[in-house]
Amino acid sequence: EKGLLEGVLRALPAEQPHEMPEDGVAVLLIEPLEWRNVHGFHHALQRGRDGGCEMKVAVVGHVEVVEFARVDRVPRPGEIVQATETWTQAAGGGAVAAVELLRLSGDTLFFTAFGDDELGHQAERQLREHGLDVRCVYRDEPQRRGFTFVDSGGERTITVIGRKLIV
Repeated sequence: EKGLLEGVLRALPAEQPHEMPEDGVAVLLIEPLEWRNVHGFHHALQRGRDGGCEMKVAVVGHVEVVEFARVDRVPRPGEIVQATETWTQAAGGGAVAAVELLRLSGDTLFFTAFGDDELGHQAERQLREHGLDVRCVYRDEPQRRGFTFVDSGGERTITVIGRKLIV
């Protein structure tokens, strides 16, 4: 997988900073990568079931396991509010992008790192249950977690706990 990524995205840096502000995203033109016959038409094996081109999509990014709480509004300092709904799921920039691209393309590779603890293994299982083709490494540290308030207007207030695990 590293060779594939280096071939597409150029050589990876030897050392990653402790905390990167955003996940990297690469957008490539599909046209030069398509296989066409001598007449300029798509090869039959590359046509999708709906007649469009099949496309392989890959995401390289991070994962947090986030506990969400739906509230009317985010509490002010010292205030207690009642959650109307709670849930926990694998989230984070990489995981969210991979799941959404899977919905659009039907086939997505997801390159990521998990903490080598029960939470990290649980996150991998959850993402595979979505249908993602997960290619991962396990780091000898806890899985990054988070807590998010979601208010009645859909606005999110996010707190992350732990270091971002880099692929």
